[in-house]
Amino acid sequence: MLQSEYLELAIELYDIYSAHKIHHKKWLTARELEKLKGGPGLIAKIKKKKGKFSELQPVFVDYVNRQDQYRSCN
Repeated sequence: MLQSEYLELAIELYDIYSAHKIHHKKWLTARELEKLKGGPGLIAKIKKKKGKFSELQPVFVDYVNRQDQYRSCN
């Protein structure tokens, strides 16, 4: 998978975390994520594109860090 595709999935994952009020610094396992609304669809997208859930984690962490930096400045 391309880095931009992981970024799109990271944004979607961020929205799932926000909707369920889960702290963004916590990394959920694939099994925990599947229990949440929207989670199974995200996992299916990763598998469909022949990506790995573990490869999404660093992109998600970078995205969360950028979001935190923007919010802390305001």
